[in-house]
Amino acid sequence: MTFHSFYMVQQGAAQTKKFVYGGYTDKGKWQGEGVEWLFSQELPLFVCITNRVKARFRLYSTSPMWLLRYKFGTMTQIELCLDEHHDPLKESRGNRVGKEGNGDGVDYRVPLGNPIVDLDISQLTKDTRQQAIKALTIAIDVEQTNLTFRRLGVHVAS
Repeated sequence: MTFHSFYMVQQGAAQTKKFVYGGYTDKGKWQGEGVEWLFSQELPLFVCITNRVKARFRLYSTSPMWLLRYKFGTMTQIELCLDEHHDPLKESRGNRVGKEGNGDGVDYRVPLGNPIVDLDISQLTKDTRQQAIKALTIAIDVEQTNLTFRRLGVHVAS
């Protein structure tokens, strides 16, 4: 067994998981550590939704969040939105949810688009599985390039 292309996945259950970072507690304390964690990852980060009943796995790239980070800076609250396709730079900025100083005081909805991998148990034939592996490999390579640019201080995201 060999290792290739390390990456991380944050998983949630279908219909119940929301990928929200930052925002405020019930007592009004800003949860900035969630935003800090999200943008401090040194490995490609993906999110996935699993549906145990349907035995389905859907994996998404988080790359679009970087476009918003570069344009808006430290955001107060970020929601990664699966299967959404709106323009991230023109339509993601939402409502004022707090005061400036706790990020920029605004919430954002980041469209992640279609999943990179979308498989259910019936599709785990050799060919389908190999296609999913290829798609994931491409996504990891793209995000590794994005990470390299970030480390160099170049604000681009593919």
